[in-house]
Amino acid sequence: MSKVRIRENTFLGDQLIMEILEGVQSITASMVEILDPIDNQRVKLRQYLLKEGNIRRAEDLVMVASPAVAAVDGALAIDKSLGAETALAVAVGVEGLGSTMDREWTGVRQAHWKGVLPHKGQKTYSLVRGIMSILELDIAINAPHDLVIIDGSHLTPVIGLINMLSIEDEKLSRIAAEVLREHNTAEILQRALSEPQIIGMVKYDSSCELIEMWLNDFLDVCDDRTAMTLLLEPGEYTVPIRLGQTIKKEYDWDKLNLLLEMEQSEMVARLPRALEYAHHHRIHFTYYRPHEWTPAYRIELKEAAAQDAEKLSRILTAVREQIITPDIREPLPQHLADKIAKIVSVALDALRTAAFNGLPAEKASKYLSLLMESYRTEEIF
Repeated sequence: MSKVRIRENTFLGDQLIMEILEGVQSITASMVEILDPIDNQRVKLRQYLLKEGNIRRAEDLVMVASPAVAAVDGALAIDKSLGAETALAVAVGVEGLGSTMDREWTGVRQAHWKGVLPHKGQKTYSLVRGIMSILELDIAINAPHDLVIIDGSHLTPVIGLINMLSIEDEKLSRIAAEVLREHNTAEILQRALSEPQIIGMVKYDSSCELIEMWLNDFLDVCDDRTAMTLLLEPGEYTVPIRLGQTIKKEYDWDKLNLLLEMEQSEMVARLPRALEYAHHHRIHFTYYRPHEWTPAYRIELKEAAAQDAEKLSRILTAVREQIITPDIREPLPQHLADKIAKIVSVALDALRTAAFNGLPAEKASKYLSLLMESYRTEEIF
């Protein structure tokens, strides 16, 4: 009887897949509909952007030596059992190719936080994600390299902190306060948002800022990264511009005001100053296409780097030299940091097993069956 059900389920699954594939032509047509308007106007759009001075060549910048590069990424996992939630946040720093100077790291840098928390749903997630952001920032600002890549936008850790500080729960707020003090969060946030050697690179980018600002008369269904991948030649980049110039992005960056308006407890009082650099729109971004076989990458950089030919050249050189194969379409240290951070799942399993084995016999007989009932939440950033 069970064998018959397995065959029926397999058949139903196959039938569903076949029905989905029957409509593939409409999917293909939609893809072409988005990409064709850019490709058909490529020559005209390039000429327009070149005439306006919006496309430039990296080789025209000051030549620089190969920079020493590192990248930082993080991950979190929350195991929800019947009795409590076991949480783990990790941050990883990895050096790039060619980092051989004495002042560089001698290995992978890593930090973690772990704890058992009561069931608080989204509040627990907000706490752990905020802690993960703090760990990432701590590694990034202490890296001695010429360039440090943080995964995501500069706004990403700020949002993590806002959500963590907005938690209305005495126990979780107390944990958040302890972590903020331990890592001197106001100082490391200020440095991460202002120091020119720290840049942000996102894995997925749906921004339309350049389309709205430069190409709104030509394109209406496209994102910046797709357009710049098709329009930029290898070695070209877009002139850096300030973040927050479109209505949507201005709204996103105005979320920084939320931290300024929070109740002024001791742990929050120093954060407004940490946000001044970003609050005054001194963070810029550019799209850069380093190789023929790569897409265009969105790079967030500080005003000091955007306006200095040598600093900008160092950033673009580092990105070009760390993207070494079509199989890894991001800077190598960023890719490695992501892969290492993903062991968070394995690490949490090991942590739970060790905790279970440490239960006294009388407690294990009472609680083990409850604690073994779990539902896993994982995120990599």
